[in-house]
Amino acid sequence: MTVSTGSIAEDISNTVQGIPSSISTGSITMWVEKAKIKVQNYTGDTIPNADVQERFQNILFNLGSAYTLASMLGVGVRFSAKLAEFSVQKGGANGSQTMDELQFHVNEANMDLSLQERKISYGRSW
Repeated sequence: MTVSTGSIAEDISNTVQGIPSSISTGSITMWVEKAKIKVQNYTGDTIPNADVQERFQNILFNLGSAYTLASMLGVGVRFSAKLAEFSVQKGGANGSQTMDELQFHVNEANMDLSLQERKISYGRSW
């Protein structure tokens, strides 16, 4: 079953506890779409906003949740294309339960991303 990035954002807003009113579903949708671009760049696949395949849904849910929690905590989520992994940039975090939840989503996204195939292209140098 395919879903849209907007429905993934709505799932995040219904799942993550304590999201302040200053974080709108539109912001969460933007973060899901930002995560989608990073996953596309990593895998080489195209992920349409209105038609997210099942194999990408958990990654986008976890990364969107991580961006949402990071915003709530005032910390950053960074992606290293070289290592193909996401990490938490510690900052002014104040809430160990929320920080643990953030780390959980980052770890889940890393695990799911590591299971994705990458399209590799070879270049020729003369």
